[in-house]
Amino acid sequence: RGGHLANNNIKVQGIVTARYSRSDVSLGLAIHLPRNFPLSPPTVEFTEQLNIDKAKARRWQLNITRILASSDATILDAVIDWKKNLDKQFQGLEECPVCYCVVHSVTRALPQKRCSQCGNRFHSACLYKWFESSGNSTCPLCRHLF
Repeated sequence: RGGHLANNNIKVQGIVTARYSRSDVSLGLAIHLPRNFPLSPPTVEFTEQLNIDKAKARRWQLNITRILASSDATILDAVIDWKKNLDKQFQGLEECPVCYCVVHSVTRALPQKRCSQCGNRFHSACLYKWFESSGNSTCPLCRHLF
């Protein structure tokens, strides 16, 4: 089960926008089309960025540009591909047991710090806060030394 794309009154006037929404995550995509599109490539930007590996985000941008440069692809094809990439990014991710969110509200990061004992994943910021408040560096769930 993936996220949802908002599709309200699509108008192509030099910019195409899309929004990906899934539980506690909302991301935006803007495709800026030059006047002589498709002769010149579009500019692709993410209007709300997750704290995702920059190389991965750059690959997504280049892939959207590549799809739009293809003679048989549409703008919708590029947006659907972006949605599929985001669905894969969140597939199987569980929420952080400290803040109960998949995406951290401040850092926009995904839970990536894994406890070697219980296997739960935490946001770095949540672990830091836990370490500060508890006075020791143990897993918030199993109390194994992190």
